[in-house]
Amino acid sequence: MKHILRLVFLLLLTSPFISCDDYEDFEEDRDTVVGFVGIGGSSNVNLNPGDSRDKTAEVFVSDVSNSERSFGIEIDTAENEITTDNFTFDAQVVIPANERTAEVTITVTNNSLPEEAQRIVLKVVDSPSYVTGGRATLNSKSR
Repeated sequence: MKHILRLVFLLLLTSPFISCDDYEDFEEDRDTVVGFVGIGGSSNVNLNPGDSRDKTAEVFVSDVSNSERSFGIEIDTAENEITTDNFTFDAQVVIPANERTAEVTITVTNNSLPEEAQRIVLKVVDSPSYVTGGRATLNSKSR
């Protein structure tokens, strides 16, 4: 009798977690999503005056295409804190055919970096043909 009560209790305990949903919408067409998914290595760049360092940021696209695709990259003016004399970046990223990722190079140069860390924030240029995703963020300061 104890075992039956335990089984009934276990069934009642797990029943809220069992789903009867179906996944009919899984095969629906969805908008392409393009965005940054990460920075190679540390996202902190501390430089002596005049020094430079290259960082790579990975761009991801949610679907695969049989032809290469190009997306614009721009500064997120609402979030960026560092003046543009301190960094450069690739203005375009090309996702090769049959691939979902590519890299953008961001070069940080200490021309006038502050002593307190501030953000460099890049994003994919908005377009009606796709949805933009994550942003690339680096924290930079002078040593």
